[in-house]
Amino acid sequence: MTKVTAVLITYQPELESLGKNLLSIFKNTPYCIVVDNGSENILELKKLCSRLKVECISLKNNLGIAGAQNIGIKKAIEAGADYVWISDQDTIYPNDFLSTMLNELKGRQDSNNIAAIGPSFYDNLKGKRYPFERFTPWKKSLPISNETTEVSQLIASGMIIPAKAFKEIGLKNEALFIDWVDFEWCWRATFLGWKILGTGKIIIEHHLGDETVSFFGRTVTLRSPFRHYHMIRNGVYLALYSPYLKWQNRLEIFLISIRWLIAYPLLAKRDKMTHLNLCYKAFWHGLSAKLSSISE
Repeated sequence: MTKVTAVLITYQPELESLGKNLLSIFKNTPYCIVVDNGSENILELKKLCSRLKVECISLKNNLGIAGAQNIGIKKAIEAGADYVWISDQDTIYPNDFLSTMLNELKGRQDSNNIAAIGPSFYDNLKGKRYPFERFTPWKKSLPISNETTEVSQLIASGMIIPAKAFKEIGLKNEALFIDWVDFEWCWRATFLGWKILGTGKIIIEHHLGDETVSFFGRTVTLRSPFRHYHMIRNGVYLALYSPYLKWQNRLEIFLISIRWLIAYPLLAKRDKMTHLNLCYKAFWHGLSAKLSSISE
């Protein structure tokens, strides 16, 4: 039988929501590893994992999403996983999630060349379903449908990755810490000749930020200064130094990062000076390829 192990990353999780997440995973696979990134409520988290009979790896410090994912991925593969299912801490999956994803992946003639498949997602904050994207070579939003199609990138939550893909593509880039981590892995995979699939046959709910503000008729998602720092720093860095992207994609990412650099300090509802300081520090660190982490 195909063994699929879920790797779930937690950081300061809300335990009731996490419990629902884990139960939805168990309805799809009995194999799950929780990797916690130094949460303050780790004792309560361990009790929950013990009650649900889930392996919990507790990290003393926050290693970032990439570092925690890599620990879980290596653990899952060592235990014989054929596929690794990446999840965040608050996504609730339907009972047919895994069977649908695997059927879509295995049913293709090019299944041996697929690095990952992921679901469509609905953003609760903005109240909309996001389209998949493809570089052609400029970024193009694909029509929203229930079909399975080749895409350029996927969000982490719900991503199903064959264990064999990690041997050639490698693990996640830990220097990025958080933000752009899974996009960068997808770009690396396609650069090496693998394919990334997105399917609209499964739709998950996902939070893309902490709050929203209206700006000239547009809804803008805001996060913490810590997250804005990594979004801008990593965006600038990847735009300038990633060997896996064409110049059109690098230019688009650089311009997006500039837009964030201007917008986030301006639109922040609180701690404006902290946003301003960290956003401009992020821009400089991205330019100079300084990827050492900062404290939250």
